[in-house]
Amino acid sequence: MRTLTDPYELKRKTPVTDSTPPSPAPETSTPLEDFRKAMELRSAMHVRVARRVTLILRIGMLSFAVVGALLVGLLYTVTNQLVVMNQSLHTMNRYFVTMAQEMTQMRGSVADLEEDVHELPVILREMQTLAGSMGVISSESTQIADRFQAVNRNLDGLSLQVIRMTGQFGQIDMTVNDLNANVHRMSRPMRFFQNFVPLP
Repeated sequence: MRTLTDPYELKRKTPVTDSTPPSPAPETSTPLEDFRKAMELRSAMHVRVARRVTLILRIGMLSFAVVGALLVGLLYTVTNQLVVMNQSLHTMNRYFVTMAQEMTQMRGSVADLEEDVHELPVILREMQTLAGSMGVISSESTQIADRFQAVNRNLDGLSLQVIRMTGQFGQIDMTVNDLNANVHRMSRPMRFFQNFVPLP
């Protein structure tokens, strides 16, 4: 390996005369040329390293940009689905409140029906009295007619209560159907995520 020498030291070693200018020593060109080539090689190596680092940085920044865009899209999709789920939950809450009110009305109808059923022993007692009075039916026909009218009124009341309960059961059936539709709509985001990440 060649050693670089100081050109000033070479000039000091070169003899100088008054008549002729000092001629450069032939040995100084080779170390300077080697030094220049070494510097060029080092600069070229630095440029290659800088280009590779720049390429790696560009690829990394592009990858971060793609991942960021995917995350933003995922957040946007999840936000939209959460809004749909929130609306479905509000609708279900409203239907639950309506159903609770209808159940309260139905409880009142059942209470009325119980009151009408409590009158059935009276009807049975009247029928027993009627059976015991069959021997004197000709003289008590007016009383029997009145009692039959009372029985008819009680039966009419029972019929009205049964008709009212039938209508309320129909309303509950429609409410349950609407609730089923809302549950199906609320499960749509879960089916949407199932398409992307299927369960094992």
